Amino acid sequence: MKEHPALMNGPMVRAILAGDKTATRRTNGLEFFSKNDPDNWRCVRVARDQACFVYGDSPVERTARCPYGQPGDHLWIRETWSTDFAAHYPFDQIWYAADNDRQHEIERRDQVRGIFSPESNIHVPFRWRPNIHMPRRHCRIILEVVDVRVERLQDGDGETAWESRYLAEGIRQIDHGRGEHYYSAFHREPHPKNWADPYDAWRELWVSTGGNWTGNPWVWVVKFRRIKP
Repeated sequence: MKEHPALMNGPMVRAILAGDKTATRRTNGLEFFSKNDPDNWRCVRVARDQACFVYGDSPVERTARCPYGQPGDHLWIRETWSTDFAAHYPFDQIWYAADNDRQHEIERRDQVRGIFSPESNIHVPFRWRPNIHMPRRHCRIILEVVDVRVERLQDGDGETAWESRYLAEGIRQIDHGRGEHYYSAFHREPHPKNWADPYDAWRELWVSTGGNWTGNPWVWVVKFRRIKP
């Protein structure tokens, strides 16, 4: 068993903690097949943590290795965090931005004036640290990989809402009343920006990470189960 780091943004972390997110899609390691005529590259098999591709009818194979390992390996999640306030509490305190849906508002406010500590009666300079800088010792979420496969980003287009593969990405089904259900990765209740199709909610989530949607790249689909906390 090996451990591999994985970056997650706030909505993804909240979905994992809520038990809604059990899969993630990533392009890492598949850029060559996505940028070099992706419509003619086809994945012929995935064995353990390696995917084999052929171009058209060519007998020549190229391989790509999944940076997130194989079934049985662990992912430790890097998320936006801070320990700036820790010294002003009677115990070590790690703050996780995903624990507050108003992260960006709090971030702007606290970088200017800090956070008020009731224990010390002072304002403490505070800032969030990017998820990519999180050290392993501050990680609070460990996932076990249960399956790895390869597909194109938009392969689930056209699936019915209740069978959509993207629900496992943390897309929530939200009851809007009168028997109508809408979908979102960002909202937990009725909202005018919720989507009628989980595919559209998935597109919104993918684009929010800076990912390329229109190119329909090849992606790793990593399914997991949470083992910590």
